[in-house]
Amino acid sequence: MSPTTPREGYAAMAARAQALYDQGRSAREALAECYGVELPDEIFAIADTEFDPELPDYFPVNQPWRLITGPGRGPVPPAPRTSERYEKAVADLDPDLLPLVRLGEEETKHGDSMLCYRLSDLAQGAATVYGIEGAVWTVLEALPAEVPRYGDSLLDVLAEYYADFYAQMEERYYGPGHAVSDEMLDEARDIVEAIDRLKRDLTSGLGGQP
Repeated sequence: MSPTTPREGYAAMAARAQALYDQGRSAREALAECYGVELPDEIFAIADTEFDPELPDYFPVNQPWRLITGPGRGPVPPAPRTSERYEKAVADLDPDLLPLVRLGEEETKHGDSMLCYRLSDLAQGAATVYGIEGAVWTVLEALPAEVPRYGDSLLDVLAEYYADFYAQMEERYYGPGHAVSDEMLDEARDIVEAIDRLKRDLTSGLGGQP
């Protein structure tokens, strides 16, 4: 059976993933079967933590995150979140792209962008992340002539995004008017530290095991 592709939509991917879980497949095995390639350890490491930052805007798309479930995690949700229209528009325009995350905060590095892997890169063992500007609040009708590379991995790109955001928060915190609260600064720092821990764990071989 050939892999289901992201452009077929979340419902088709959810049904296939659930059928694989019903056969006793692990999350790693199920997603490899769904996409035809193995997904990087960082995907499973992120999904297996409580890393779901609310500050600044961070929008995980439906695939692959909601497909990572299985025994002990409950069934795959059958219906997508409303963000499917953004991710499916990208997959329809270029089926090689696997949308991952939409980042808000347009004045932050990599902000106002949809982050994606390329399935062809994953097949070669590379977790390179590409970014599409303007795909956060707009359903795209066209892609740029060349989708730019943002970094070697999703965690690398998220680390740069949140480090820049934290630097901006810190500048505002110590600047005139004390425009950022202690709580906001602490939350921004916590996100940076959480990403650093995930990167260290993966380097040490502690993450990405589902």
